[in-house]
Amino acid sequence: MKKALVLVLLLTLGLYLAAETTFSTKGVLRTRTAMYNYFGEDAPTHSYIDSRLRMSFIGAFSEKLKAVWQVEVGDVKWGKESTGGDLDTDGINVETKHAYLNFICPNSGVDITVGLQRFEDHNSLVMGADFAAFMFAKNFDFGKVQFGTGKIYEGDYTEDDDDDLFFLNYYGKNFGIENILRRQMGGDWYDIWFMPYFVYQMNDLIFDLQAIYNYGSYTLADEYRADDEITNGGYGVNLKIKYAKDFKLGFEVLYVSGDDGEDSESTSVFNTILEYNFNGLEIYGRGIHDGQQIGWNGPGNGAMGAMNFILTGEYPIKEDLKLKAAFGYLNTVEENANEETNLGMEADLGICWKIYQPLTFDLVGAYAMPNEDFYDDSDSVYELSSRIQYKF
Repeated sequence: MKKALVLVLLLTLGLYLAAETTFSTKGVLRTRTAMYNYFGEDAPTHSYIDSRLRMSFIGAFSEKLKAVWQVEVGDVKWGKESTGGDLDTDGINVETKHAYLNFICPNSGVDITVGLQRFEDHNSLVMGADFAAFMFAKNFDFGKVQFGTGKIYEGDYTEDDDDDLFFLNYYGKNFGIENILRRQMGGDWYDIWFMPYFVYQMNDLIFDLQAIYNYGSYTLADEYRADDEITNGGYGVNLKIKYAKDFKLGFEVLYVSGDDGEDSESTSVFNTILEYNFNGLEIYGRGIHDGQQIGWNGPGNGAMGAMNFILTGEYPIKEDLKLKAAFGYLNTVEENANEETNLGMEADLGICWKIYQPLTFDLVGAYAMPNEDFYDDSDSVYELSSRIQYKF
């Protein structure tokens, strides 16, 4: 009798909450094609098609309380059994991207997000990833303050062996600063990123300047060597200038420090957590097909650093059709094994057709001219990619 009463009460409560909750969905469905080759001599041509559906389910009790679940199917490569894209298309390919609770704490006005969520720094040069976290934010007259902690890796034992992240960020009208601490191996390994940025708009021009300093300390110990401590001081500067009126122009300079490996106790490597930076290029960056970054090795190029100059443009041919172009001149800061720093150049040309308001078709051709001395006599690299995408 008691169990039946409990079940009735739970069912009544569930029906009440369902009645008081507003449910909504949104999603993105896309299919992409890619044809490309790799760096090297006489590199063969590769091609494939993939599809992905990403859906978000939102249950909102009020403006101050909501639950979000985002699920993803794909990327499913056509004809690949491992992704469920072969005959019968019945592979297990569903994953959870987000699952979090967001609410405003009464009396304090603190915005709290708990669960699997996403964080991106100002230009996603250090982190642009989904992860598990507690994040807190509070709006003041002078701007928004955000702090929180997240988990990258949970150790198997109760000892201090986790990989944790800690955040303390400030977002103002034109100025902001993001600070991330990564702590590993019981504090024997840690990295700190200080990332101030400044955005200024003057009529149709926008200036966006971000600086990053990465301090790290790593204590090394094993049975073959005594304890050693390595310190790191990597840094980077990213300047973007954008013009938008009848057409769009963008110019970007990215400088990131590298390390020559000569000092065994001090380095200047630009470390990242999981970057997701877009620079407008297809081959030496992430473009409409972010699964193909044939020449992109992160903003730091491993430990060699970067000095990149990128020009992008967008011109409306008519209301629903745009012509897009990009050009990049790419370099490392430190020399590679061939004593070279110039990676090469890339030129892109494409279109964006808005078939309907939520349905777009993108097509881009990219051509990279690598420095033969850097890549050991590599031929030219090319990519032809398309994407049809429906946002709903």
